[in-house]
Formats: sequence, C-alpha cells, structure tokens
Amino acid sequence: MGLSYTYSGLSKAQVPQWWEVGGATSAILQSYHGYEWSREIISDSISIFFDRGIVLLEVFALPLFLVPTLRRWSWTLLLLMNVGILITMNLTQLSLGIILIHLFLIEGGWWIHGRSKAFQ
Repeated sequence: MGLSYTYSGLSKAQVPQWWEVGGATSAILQSYHGYEWSREIISDSISIFFDRGIVLLEVFALPLFLVPTLRRWSWTLLLLMNVGILITMNLTQLSLGIILIHLFLIEGGWWIHGRSKAFQ
C-alpha cells in the first residue's frame, strides 16, 4: 500500500497544477462533480494546504510505513484523507474501495491492546 501511495504522490508531484494555488482542489472538484457545498467552503489557503499536503503525504507514505513507530500515524492520516475525499467529492465507489483496503490492513494491536509488538 505504501508503494502505491508513493508512486501516486510522485506522479502528482510532476504535474504543475498540484503546485499552483488551489489548482488541484478546484480541478478535482470540477472534474469529478464534487458536492456543491464543498466548493463553497474550500478557500485558497485551505486548498494550498490540501494540495501540497496530499502530495507530500503520498510521496512519503512508503518511508513512513517502513518505520514501525510511524506506521499507525501514516495509516491514520491516509485513511482520513480518503474519508475527506468521500465526504467532499462524489467519488463514493473509489473512496469506499480504498477505505476497505485500509481497514483490511489495520494492525489490531494499534488500538485494541494499546501497543503492538512493533512498539515494544
């Protein structure tokens, strides 16, 4: 999963639109027919944060997954990113599929018993 996110992030990093002010967010909302209310609440400053944050999170997904103490947090951030996409855009099938993959790959010791073997 980390490798696919890193590949996706590197692909997005090569497209200049992801680095323009609000370019990627507005393009996504327009091309995928995002919900009308989500277009109204996403300002330029939030858009810059989302555009660059998504790219950076995806680019560094594989290195973050390789560090056991950071794996839980990177998994959580990527899951929240996909939940945000599900809530704000009309990409239900794609988002639900990725969220199900995340839930399938959860490590039970992260939350059930407090600490997994990787943290001990």
